[in-house]
Amino acid sequence: MSDVGLKMHDARLFMEEIDPIIWDVVLLATWGSYDVSGFENRDKLYVADFWSRLQGKGPIKEIE
Repeated sequence: MSDVGLKMHDARLFMEEIDPIIWDVVLLATWGSYDVSGFENRDKLYVADFWSRLQGKGPIKEIE
């Protein structure tokens, strides 16, 4: 990778840089939008619920 000047985290930095542009294109193409923070919260809830059930503590209905 050093031959072309790329570093380990260059791809992540590139994706973070173009993320707003991608969302604008999605909005224009689909006439819709997405609740990114809502998806992240849902995923955190699913993970917490999974591990809680696996440890025998029962289901988790909400997270802080």
